[in-house]
Amino acid sequence: MDTIAPTIAATILSCVVLLARGCGPMHRQAPPQAGFAADSLEHATPELLDRGSRRYESLAEARYRGPAKYLWNAPHTHVLCLEQHRSRSPAGPGMALPALRFFIYDLQADEIIFEDALDNARVAWESDTSIKVVITPGTVPEIEPREFGYRVDVVSGLREDL
Repeated sequence: MDTIAPTIAATILSCVVLLARGCGPMHRQAPPQAGFAADSLEHATPELLDRGSRRYESLAEARYRGPAKYLWNAPHTHVLCLEQHRSRSPAGPGMALPALRFFIYDLQADEIIFEDALDNARVAWESDTSIKVVITPGTVPEIEPREFGYRVDVVSGLREDL
């Protein structure tokens, strides 16, 4: 019995070390939404991200009080951290809208560069340096169909309406 306890303790310590190094389970990605490029959902490997901080994960989990989804741009310089849930509707529980909260984190500067929260919207990387946010309006006007929302350039920080 005395020889088993040190072995169990060493095994537990090894598991803790592996998890601390990021060798634990990876976050799963949601399937791509219609109209958005599937390659924007690339999942960065821990080796690519170990050269910088993983502070974005703790920020996202603290802000969203639980796990978040992480979408990296192709060069892995920025990460889009997002959380989706059903919002409470004043019209009743059957009328709840999908709510989206997200922020863009600059891995090199180690800081949040843009943040927003919207109902009935979706977000994805449009290019290596910009995200596209599409908002579905509650009442669609009787005009030529077009997208509502905006783009954010992660390099300049500029926001542009669609």
